[in-house]
Amino acid sequence: MENQEKVLALIGYTRKNGNTQALLEDYLQEFAQGKKVDLVDLNALDFKGCIYCNGCLQGPSCRLRDDFSPIYQKIEEANHLVFASPVYFNGLTWLLKKAIDRMQVYFANPMNWQGKKSAWLLLTAGAKAYPNQFTAGYLEGQITFRTLGYENFTCIGVDDTDSRPYEAGFLRREAIQINGMNRRKGNQWE
Repeated sequence: MENQEKVLALIGYTRKNGNTQALLEDYLQEFAQGKKVDLVDLNALDFKGCIYCNGCLQGPSCRLRDDFSPIYQKIEEANHLVFASPVYFNGLTWLLKKAIDRMQVYFANPMNWQGKKSAWLLLTAGAKAYPNQFTAGYLEGQITFRTLGYENFTCIGVDDTDSRPYEAGFLRREAIQINGMNRRKGNQWE
């Protein structure tokens, strides 16, 4: 299928088969049907974070050559982009942050992005809900997605997964979008 829409999902977890993976799989089942999905497990890649060598200021490419290098083409070809991460100390995991930092090449060399349709930030947190629990991740996602040509995105934050692990199907049953950010409150999304 030549015109098939492409979904690129980057998951920045350190523990397989956890809540973040369950949320991502739920998203893919609900929203990525009929699309070509490329799931990148950042934990399986051997790559460095941005070393601020200024190479991307000299031209539209990163000088680092490692397992992240092929991801640039996938980012550029994707119609839909998904970041999935557990929340550790109110922020994205170091794996996802390291990948985002490598996207500095797009900030230094703005592109005329075409065909960008949706961006999703999927976050899980073990702690019970508290004010601004997902705010740092939300802001990081917002800035990154805008740099990559996505004007609007949806952030879903699922809290209290230490006592209530994420259950498949919850996204379909419970998720509603309010002001671009979703949060679970008890059995409701606020």
